[in-house]
Amino acid sequence: MDKLNCYVTKLDINDASRAVCVDDTILTTGMYSTASSKMLANFTAPFEATVISRLREDGYEFAGKTNTGEFGMDITTESSFFGPTINHLSEKRISGGAATAVAIGDANYGLCVDSDGSARRYASFSGVSFIKPTYGTVSRYGVIASVSSSEQVGVCARTTREAAKLLSVIAGHDCNDGTSLPAERYTYDIVDVKGMKVGVPVQLFEGLTDDAKKLTSGFIKKLETLGIKCEEFTLACADYASDAYHIISSAEACNNYSRFDGIKFGYRAENCEGLEDIYIKSRSEAFSLNTKKIVLMGSLSLSKAFYEKFYLKALKIRRLVREEMTEAFKKYDAVLSPVSAGSAYPLGYALDNDEARISERKYTAVASIIGIPSVVTQCGLDPDGMPIGIQLMGDSLCDSKIISIAAAYEDSGR
Repeated sequence: MDKLNCYVTKLDINDASRAVCVDDTILTTGMYSTASSKMLANFTAPFEATVISRLREDGYEFAGKTNTGEFGMDITTESSFFGPTINHLSEKRISGGAATAVAIGDANYGLCVDSDGSARRYASFSGVSFIKPTYGTVSRYGVIASVSSSEQVGVCARTTREAAKLLSVIAGHDCNDGTSLPAERYTYDIVDVKGMKVGVPVQLFEGLTDDAKKLTSGFIKKLETLGIKCEEFTLACADYASDAYHIISSAEACNNYSRFDGIKFGYRAENCEGLEDIYIKSRSEAFSLNTKKIVLMGSLSLSKAFYEKFYLKALKIRRLVREEMTEAFKKYDAVLSPVSAGSAYPLGYALDNDEARISERKYTAVASIIGIPSVVTQCGLDPDGMPIGIQLMGDSLCDSKIISIAAAYEDSGR
């Protein structure tokens, strides 16, 4: 592994400006596709994801497969079978593999799967930009599934303009993906932002560090100098979107992980006596503690005793979140939100700390649970020199608006 533990597999490249590093939750041929899990530590995919094929056809090359939380389902990379990725700015902090590789210049682009906001947080922690597009605009065919209703392939790069450039290559309908939207191609034009309105939900600015509050306040003031009106408003769904996402994501992941049984493919434990023993030992030995908790929570939520109390209620909350955000977008071109409470987490922050995982997801859960686009750009550095990012959320298929706001901010010198 490399010094910062960015890569699961690293390749030699000819031109970093045309190079893409790829989350190891995206299938590629000729390289392992592990999802950063012991369960798939030696798995070689028989086919590759549509997004990979489209990049190959357009002449891009690949810098390697990058480290994530196991199955992309952790707010940090500490649940990875290969260990955490170390932040390039501090050996005592963590980040994600693709965002770090882009930040240090190993590749110009990173292809990341965002479901719970992890890719957005990693971009924030590494000082790069990230675009999570509208759900269904980029094919999920060839993504190792966890939360099928919210996970979306996005792009990180040093600037939002660069990320949008690569996104335009991979976006578009794919007949192999049942969730793919019908347009053959999607384009991301930079438009004039003067006169746009941005909503600032007060609930999502609670719990920030003093440094994050100061930098986000400066970001808002900068937007206003660009002719963008910023206005505080109440977003009631922000108080319960994270809990609903936790239930829905656990239920979907539980179902998706049932395929990892030690029989068809993946890790198989030794010295097993019978089929049930293979299931139990293989999954016990190969899954991290975090993944085991997700499976147990999902099983509980889908059980006969708790289906209506937990899962069905979470689905109703998702509908309410969609309705409230639809009303917000009638008034605002974008909604502004932190990505996390502050800068990069210290090593060990989320190990066995479920409360921290859930509380941090509140900043990213709204965009995740209803599949709307989100762009992460940088506010600035805290006194320790660590980046703090912020996200702009847009209505479905209005990706260009939030991309344009982020690009205008970056063009102005931040």
